[in-house]
Amino acid sequence: MKTDIRDDNLLRTLDPRTLAGYLKNRGWTMAGKFKSDVPVFAKDALQVLVPMTKTYADYGLRVGELLAALSEDEKRSKVEVFEDLMFTSADKIRFRLKSPLARRGVLPINLGVTFVERARDVIQAAACSAVEKKPYYHGRRVQKVEDYMARVYLGQTERGSFVLNAGSPVSAPVDQLVDEEPFERMVTKTLLKSVSAAKEAAANATLGLSDSPFYDAHTVGVSANLCSALSEIFLGDEDSVLEIALHWSPLRPSPKTVESSIHLESNLSTIFYEASKALKKRAPRDDFELRGSVIKLHREEAKDDGQIVVYGLVDEEYRGVKVALSGSVYDEAARAHAEKLPVFVEGELCRVGRGYQLKHPRNFGVVEYIDEEILFDFDVDSE
Repeated sequence: MKTDIRDDNLLRTLDPRTLAGYLKNRGWTMAGKFKSDVPVFAKDALQVLVPMTKTYADYGLRVGELLAALSEDEKRSKVEVFEDLMFTSADKIRFRLKSPLARRGVLPINLGVTFVERARDVIQAAACSAVEKKPYYHGRRVQKVEDYMARVYLGQTERGSFVLNAGSPVSAPVDQLVDEEPFERMVTKTLLKSVSAAKEAAANATLGLSDSPFYDAHTVGVSANLCSALSEIFLGDEDSVLEIALHWSPLRPSPKTVESSIHLESNLSTIFYEASKALKKRAPRDDFELRGSVIKLHREEAKDDGQIVVYGLVDEEYRGVKVALSGSVYDEAARAHAEKLPVFVEGELCRVGRGYQLKHPRNFGVVEYIDEEILFDFDVDSE
């Protein structure tokens, strides 16, 4: 049974360049022009008109005729062809969860929402890595990532356990000789490379082939954010398999050196979870705001600069963090210690051995009132 599409508004959502690109990719050739902006495409005994502007009153009608011709040529329903056309101008990212939870092609609504959110997080982690490779992304995202995520769209779900489609828009090259790879294609390539690298790092960790396989892989896009998303996307099911597949937009050449699909088993979930925690601990954090109490002071005689230890919250645990301060700022820290007042300071939080250090400190200040939530009167040794 073949389903029809007749809604003019729906048919008009398809872009003329998308239609022309799809036809060329499927072996259709331009056989002439009905008008200057209405080329005729042909394949075997079939012919279709493709208006290159939506201003024609019968644009929807011509698209409907094109769908009928493609349906006949490809032996598929118009709905199936239409769904493919919707993704022609985008790289389609397909997340398929094979799980007893989704045996009938549906999921409990709360789990469905979680699946969508974690799929989004995987894409977002790849976008961050496409801008700059880091072991952990925290705080406000760069504008380029924000703009990209605003353009990614959610497609129609499919049956087959539970299938989620997302579209990463890709523009057609205007000039093949000077064209550069668009950021959107860089993201989808990074997504597959990073997930594949995370899978390999998990195997190396299990076999003990490397002391820090996930940290080593951050140079190809593996991050704490990606590992966290992958650890939760299995929805807690111990007998599931996730397939992430890329269907490349025909508007640009398909990458030759990137595999198009990856399978992950749910037994990797725990490894990804632990990897996420480890990457967060090892990753430097820019613009980290440390708040807490000064528990140690150290300054050499005849020196202006000194080092303090602030007992504050790091990754939901209280830690002693070393901070090097210059003369007058060190004096302020000493006063805070003597008067048992909390302090705050910003900088780059780094893991050093088993402890932490705040490098490039700035905006040091003393809270001139006692806040019981951040005041600590303990004799705590720094790590």
